[in-house]
Amino acid sequence: MASFREQLSAERFEKRKIPRFPVQLPAEIGFGKEDLSSICTNLSSEGVSIETACHISVGERLSVRVTIAPEEEPLRMLGQVIWKREIGALDPNSKPIYEIGIRFLRPLPSPWKLQTEPELPS
Repeated sequence: MASFREQLSAERFEKRKIPRFPVQLPAEIGFGKEDLSSICTNLSSEGVSIETACHISVGERLSVRVTIAPEEEPLRMLGQVIWKREIGALDPNSKPIYEIGIRFLRPLPSPWKLQTEPELPS
């Protein structure tokens, strides 16, 4: 039986126009002069969901780096926080953990369209 959080996540995924893929990848978010290590929990061509202990406000713009594979350069994007929620921490005495949704300012290129393909006339 799936947990309540997993059921909510599945429902959110089904409503999206652009599918997001559940992942567990190292990520860094940067705003101002600081870069913070985080975990990317899902990824799409238009945005990411990241878990972080840092208090970040909705509307804030930041840089995002997600490491897909150790031997590859990380994906680097600029984005804006469009939602945030506290998801709690395992230890009640530790700082709260937040999940934030970041929409990329420029979507990633579609993996199904090669850059060398000619545009079809309309």
